[in-house]
This record gives sequence, C-alpha cells and structure tokens, in this order.
Amino acid sequence: MTRLAQLRKATLALPETEEGTHFGMVAFSVRGKGFASVTKDGLVQLQLSDEDTEAALKAHRGGERLVRMGTPIGSAFPWPRSTARISTPW
Repeated sequence: MTRLAQLRKATLALPETEEGTHFGMVAFSVRGKGFASVTKDGLVQLQLSDEDTEAALKAHRGGERLVRMGTPIGSAFPWPRSTARISTPW
C-alpha cells in the first residue's frame, strides 16, 4: 500500500470525512473544514490547534509550523522514511 493510500485509509475511516482537492492538493475535510492535505512536494499538512501542533512537532522530527497571514494553522511533515504505522496525537 502506498503512503498516500495509507493516509487515505486512515482519514476516511474517521466519521464524516470526505476527500477532495485544495489548490491542487489531495485534501481531507469534515463538514467542509479541512484538516489534512498532501502537497505536490510530498509534505503532509495537518491543521492543528497550537497545543496539538507543539506535541506533533516534539514527537516527529523534521516537521515545521504552518503559518498563513501571520496566524499559526498547524504543521507540515515529510513522509516518514519507513512504511511503519504513523502514530497520531489524537
């Protein structure tokens, strides 16, 4: 299973999750509110609270904080090098 297929399987297993696109990226949302997307460069972007962003950045090396128009909105992470299961803070 590809990494995108793994992400798709995990996100679509969540209640009311839909897959679509956002600015040409594969994106996942619940009731129209985006929470995850995959950039063309292979970064997984997660829209998280400040608290969850801090926890994710501490738990997963190589991540970076996402900021839009001066407002923190979450974090971005490169695909993991292994195909091991990704743990999530939620």
